[in-house]
Amino acid sequence: MATAWGTRSASRARIVIDRRYVIAAPLLIAAIDGLFALFDPPLLVAGLLDETAHVATATLVLAALPFRYRPAFLVGVLAGVTLIDIDHIPSELGWWILAAPGYRPVTHSTLTILLAMVIAGSRFVRGPNRALGYGVADGIGLHLLRDMASGGVLLWWPANYHEVEIAYPLYALTLTVATALAAGRLHALRRPHA
Repeated sequence: MATAWGTRSASRARIVIDRRYVIAAPLLIAAIDGLFALFDPPLLVAGLLDETAHVATATLVLAALPFRYRPAFLVGVLAGVTLIDIDHIPSELGWWILAAPGYRPVTHSTLTILLAMVIAGSRFVRGPNRALGYGVADGIGLHLLRDMASGGVLLWWPANYHEVEIAYPLYALTLTVATALAAGRLHALRRPHA
């Protein structure tokens, strides 16, 4: 089954991710979150660490799914999972236009994902750019998954101003399941075919 972002053929899939990464990614995320629990690092350091954990989360989840992704889609995911945090810059500069009652800007919401999907699916976007756009939408969604476990987001803004959070253990369980699925897929792909 082909889609704008990839194919659902596990037998034809080529995994670019190394098995060591599948094990290292959740450990890296746990180490970063452990540092955040113990220390309050400077803003730049905290941002770099958090973006690293966002990329690790997205890569691990994608590696667990039985798809072969188009390169443009993967670039879009990387862009979406990291660049959404640009919306923090205005408030850091004292411009509160995107500010919300909570910690994160209002653009950390489902509305931003839907907007990215509408743009990607519009008649003006074709070819690899469509896969790129859907990747951006998926990347933003994966970013919000981690953010919901680390403080909450205004997921349903502007319809609702309540932050949506998930318990950190649920996020950790998601990473554990993704690790097991990704490791199983890698093992299956490395077995010789009879």
